[in-house]
Amino acid sequence: MRIIIPLVTIILLALPPSSYASPDWDLTALCQKQPERIEGLMAALDLTRPELAQVQAAAQKKDWLAACQALLAHYQDRFAPVEVRNNKDANVQGAEAIMQGEFTFFEMTAPIQRTATGGVDWEYKGPDNDREWAWIFNRQFYLGSLVQAYEDTGRDEFVQTVDSLLCDWVLNCPYNKQKCSTAQWRGLEAALRMKPWEQVFTRLQHVSTFRPVTRILMLSSLPDHAYYLKNFHSTTGNWVTMEMNGLATIALVWPEFKQSPTWLQYTVDTMVPQLKRQVYPDGAQMELTSHYHRVAASSFQNFSDSLGASVGAAQKELKETLEHMWNYLAMSIRPNGHGLLNNDSDYDHNTPTLLSKADSYNREDWRYIATHGEQGATPQQGPSVFFPWAGHAILRSGWEKDAHWAFFDVGPYGTGHQHRDKLHFSLSPYGRDILTDSGRFTYVLGPWRDHFHAAQSHNVILLDGFGCSPYRKVARKPLEGIHAFTPQWDYVRGVHNGPFGGLEGKVKHTRILVYIRNDFWIVLDQINTNRPRALTTLWQFHPSCSVVEENGALVTQDANQPNLRLLPMEPTRWNYTLVKGQEEPTIQGWYSAKYTRKTPACTALCTQDIKGDTLMGWVFLPGRTSAPNGSATLRQEKDTAIVEITQDGKPAQEYRIALTGTPNVTLSTP
Repeated sequence: MRIIIPLVTIILLALPPSSYASPDWDLTALCQKQPERIEGLMAALDLTRPELAQVQAAAQKKDWLAACQALLAHYQDRFAPVEVRNNKDANVQGAEAIMQGEFTFFEMTAPIQRTATGGVDWEYKGPDNDREWAWIFNRQFYLGSLVQAYEDTGRDEFVQTVDSLLCDWVLNCPYNKQKCSTAQWRGLEAALRMKPWEQVFTRLQHVSTFRPVTRILMLSSLPDHAYYLKNFHSTTGNWVTMEMNGLATIALVWPEFKQSPTWLQYTVDTMVPQLKRQVYPDGAQMELTSHYHRVAASSFQNFSDSLGASVGAAQKELKETLEHMWNYLAMSIRPNGHGLLNNDSDYDHNTPTLLSKADSYNREDWRYIATHGEQGATPQQGPSVFFPWAGHAILRSGWEKDAHWAFFDVGPYGTGHQHRDKLHFSLSPYGRDILTDSGRFTYVLGPWRDHFHAAQSHNVILLDGFGCSPYRKVARKPLEGIHAFTPQWDYVRGVHNGPFGGLEGKVKHTRILVYIRNDFWIVLDQINTNRPRALTTLWQFHPSCSVVEENGALVTQDANQPNLRLLPMEPTRWNYTLVKGQEEPTIQGWYSAKYTRKTPACTALCTQDIKGDTLMGWVFLPGRTSAPNGSATLRQEKDTAIVEITQDGKPAQEYRIALTGTPNVTLSTP
């Protein structure tokens, strides 16, 4: 599944009407030149509805002009005029740029391309020849921005631009009644386009520059959209939720169509089963990608909000599942308000969403989390949480802005947008991101895509150069017996039995994460293998981190910020290579917070050769300013790891950590 939610300003070329393929058509010309279009529209409407009596009378006489005029009069009665504020100080720079002849997606600006007849090239892929560019262009979210600019200022040119773009699109992007992958008629675009179309149609009915011909063209295209979304929608994943939202929008906003009740019931019958097919009982959407979890939750939420109380039991099931989904987002949020950066996610700021849902669901614990305890009620869950179906562990010290926070992934691969990141570990001490996932950067196939979704861009282990390959996508049951949370410590254990790319022989990687609350983290890596291996442990640092090797440890050294010491446990000795912004001979040392954006960031490649079964470990010592000094040793007694740690100014502490069986950590002074 590939979808980009537009988080950037969208700027389009608004050509003057003379530049379009059929610029001089009015409603009379449309009825004369394309009577089959008008006849098809009338056939799709339920003309037995009392409010359409005049439309029916004219249609029976095949007086298409009169029928269209009566239909538009009906919609003017249905939708009230909107308030136009005439605010000369309104910020409409984005909308003005639309009319200046350029558009921007993903922070790249280029002029729109024209066809040979002078219209818009709706298949244009942008300056990087990225099909995501063409897809987002055809979703037409920018129409809503233009409508809002008109309402803010009263300037007719914004509506003229909307009118010209829509007229051009409908006349030049016909649908052939087949499943498509074109920029204009892929299912996702057909669905997402319906929201801006709703905004245009319902808010501009009393604006003369929104021409009657364009209104009828839009109406004539709606049955095609509904046909596509009902007959060729996806069957799983985020796509089906968005496609059903599009179909429900048509059914609810335009109930005058004969099939609207059927379309609406179909969406209910399709969407409600998707709750169990897509969402685990712990609330995680099965793609296990935070960005698309929010997309799925928003799609289900929009559907639920659109239905209102009209579907009874289905609405109850929707709301119960949605509360679990929003709770997953709440409990996994970072101290700085951003969500997980995992798989094909962006570094999304989730605080506004969480506050909104706290209002909708009367969840004062979510408000407490979003406001760092300034409002709301203390959560009964947490602060550390484990999602047993997703296999996602969030280990934290509390809900403060400067809390410790860590993410550990021990779960299934996920059903879409996956990265090869089993047993990845991210860490944010005192609210600062230090060890990170590298992000997604691009969907364009090639070396950059290969790098960002591969193990090499995550905090995992490589064996003989190979990282984990795709494994089980869906959990069959919850993970049990691998975690324990106490007031003093948290413990989570994960196992990856392979596959490891093209690796020969047998191998198993067990990683244990222990958090000594309010103090530090311990990572134990146990490799079981039947032959010698070249082993690489990867640590990906946030771009803001300056990383150095110091007395056998890796240390961040950034003034006036929290810092971290990555302390290997003796007797293990590592060879370190620090890479930043490398493109040759291989790509390494990059970070992407947003789609199409990347920046150099330090990656530490920690290497050693192992002869067979090996246990090794790291201690992560955080400091509010400088990272503390320390030392650590590791030895093994049967199924127990014994870790001795010394920090600046503190007595040595010995931790006995269970490697198998019941999770347990005991502390003693050696």
